[in-house]
Amino acid sequence: MAETLHAPSQSSHEQSAKLERKSCSYDNLSKRFEFESHSRRFTQQYSQIYAARLMEARPVLERTARKKWGADILITKLTDVKSGVRCCVLGTLFKVMPLKPSILKEISEEHGLNPLPPHGRFTSEDDSLILEDESQRIVLTGVISTSTSVTGTVIAVVGLELGSGKFEVEKYTYCEVPSQEISTLDLSLQQGEDRYVLMVSGLGIGSSKRDPLPLDLLVDTVTGQLGGLADHQLSSKIVRVIIAGNVLSEETKAHKKDEGTKFLTRKVDAISVDAVKELDELLTRLAVRLVFLVFVCLSGLCLSLGLSLLLVCLPVRRERVVRL
Repeated sequence: MAETLHAPSQSSHEQSAKLERKSCSYDNLSKRFEFESHSRRFTQQYSQIYAARLMEARPVLERTARKKWGADILITKLTDVKSGVRCCVLGTLFKVMPLKPSILKEISEEHGLNPLPPHGRFTSEDDSLILEDESQRIVLTGVISTSTSVTGTVIAVVGLELGSGKFEVEKYTYCEVPSQEISTLDLSLQQGEDRYVLMVSGLGIGSSKRDPLPLDLLVDTVTGQLGGLADHQLSSKIVRVIIAGNVLSEETKAHKKDEGTKFLTRKVDAISVDAVKELDELLTRLAVRLVFLVFVCLSGLCLSLGLSLLLVCLPVRRERVVRL
């Protein structure tokens, strides 16, 4: 149901103007990323994940390799590689990093042993690459860069095995970008009309130093209760509001291991209880006018640690993204 936007204005024309909230078709395609509680299994290790990834990517990577190096390229498995014979091998990269954090460090700290010396970085010149498939693994040398490679990457390499048991890489390639399905745009978008998605992050509700004015201005602007006719026309085209994490401030979070989630406590004076109440009021004010989505996000992985607004025009185009 379209909501009517209206606000008092100085102009008689603007006073009589009433705008309806625009709409846009919406398909929720996130189901494949959701985990059901009964489907979670923690018995499997990463090896099964890498094996499944390689199995799925192998046909695509083979097509990419033959397209790039010719249909007659010899593609073989590591068990069939012969010393001195040039061939193409598909597999998963594993990056050996001597400075990578180790479980031995945690064990030494628990038992009061001398811990390993801390390192400022986890990469070094001693890093090396290993290629592994379903059967075995082999050390890679040659033109492939160790510094720009990461563990878990499915790759095709061309070269030959040296007498030392290492594989000399002459050239390599990754899977091609898969073809993208052409989505059917909403009729209004096909006709050239603008629709916007407002992304909000870093609200910081519950902070003792937070100024409530920006949040009030945000709600009033989105719901068409602030600004002139041009502002109302823009806000009427906002079809979704995405709250992308960092909603509550750091002051509402438990920092000690023996503390539970603060907003679940029975203490009515807990700062997080008031913060959640304030958040509930904010979402209620937004829900009256439009649809919103709340994303749970770890601190630092969202748009910004501070209050950040991003207005994205649909279909998403780089030149139509505006940071407010």
